[in-house]
Amino acid sequence: MEEQITKIEQLTKELEKMSNQQEISNQLAKMEERIKHKEDEIKSRKAHKFNRDKIDYEHGRIYTFARKYDTVRTKDVSKIGAECAVQQTSADDSSEVESSADEIPRNKLDFQGEMRLMQMITPPPGQNRRRGRGSGRRGGARRRSNQLSN
Repeated sequence: MEEQITKIEQLTKELEKMSNQQEISNQLAKMEERIKHKEDEIKSRKAHKFNRDKIDYEHGRIYTFARKYDTVRTKDVSKIGAECAVQQTSADDSSEVESSADEIPRNKLDFQGEMRLMQMITPPPGQNRRRGRGSGRRGGARRRSNQLSN
């Protein structure tokens, strides 16, 4: 009887050791994952630093790369370009007087990620949702009452 009790105690000790090892390995895996994530974040930040502002002289636009989101904000300087073009055409006395930067095909931008950039000039996520009716953050009651009355 006593032999069985000692065996059971030994087995429970071994089980505890194994479970501790399992926990430690799980924690290590989590830590490694976190470190990898941080490294990726730092790499992406460095990549963003280099393409801060690029000026596209041909089409008259300034691209500002926002660091936090993968978006691009453009200041459209095409009006200036259009004025220059109009001055040139009036000097040439040609039939085309109205020429603006918008007529240049947008698929011929000259640095990487160009078409993606043109599609991404939307506001960053999360800012464009909270803008209805001025009901603030509570605003469910007004919406619900509207649905009932309709």
